[in-house]
Amino acid sequence: MIARALRKAAPRAAVIAAPRRGLGALRARLADLVEDRGETEVLQYGAMKWTVRDAKRYGDGLARGLAEFGVQAGDAVASLLSPDAPEQHCIELAAAVSGVVSCRVDAALGARGVRDALNEAEARVVVHDGSDEQLELLREAVPGFGGYASRTARAFFSPAVPSLKCFVSTALDMQPASHNYQHLLALDARPLELPPLADDAPLARVFGDGATQSWTHREAAEAGALPALAAVLHLRPTRFDASATGLTERVGILNPRF
Repeated sequence: MIARALRKAAPRAAVIAAPRRGLGALRARLADLVEDRGETEVLQYGAMKWTVRDAKRYGDGLARGLAEFGVQAGDAVASLLSPDAPEQHCIELAAAVSGVVSCRVDAALGARGVRDALNEAEARVVVHDGSDEQLELLREAVPGFGGYASRTARAFFSPAVPSLKCFVSTALDMQPASHNYQHLLALDARPLELPPLADDAPLARVFGDGATQSWTHREAAEAGALPALAAVLHLRPTRFDASATGLTERVGILNPRF
């Protein structure tokens, strides 16, 4: 029901079983790394470690889940998550694969700043951590969030942020207005629908205190501006601060080895 409400009327892209060189160098590079160095451990969150294959699998799973909600290449997926959160890194990996645009918004901007950032990004989705603070922030920033129930057939709409259609929570408990992040991951072997993707297409933006930062697919691959993506691309083991992610209670869900 929600998927039908969110899906755009654009023609469906051809189904492609695996990335190809002509469809984005960054996407192809990730596919090559999985084939050549898939078991190399690159990301660590507390006791949880991800190999290149794990990282790609979670990025693909999120891209697949977002596509089922009608989120397509070029659509902005905003998040209020910590830059160290594994779910934030999955958003960036999904962007590298499917062409959605990761837009991380600093919650410290406050309700008006967050609302302005969501409108500037034309965000279709907001991912939040489910904390009381972020729920209250969204109630103030996006009128209508507080009374919305995601399980109804009614699509979300707020004139304050007209592009926004969906909320996703990374918390373990269910949120009435939000879909659950773990339920959104489609970790199966279904082929992704991969539209043509230019190397100068936008990949990520960060809205914080100061000028908005942005990177294309080419810039993200070359500059190493996104630490988790750089760790995967350059096979550089990187440990992230688990204390900022609430990860201890999610290890069994997110780690395929537990």
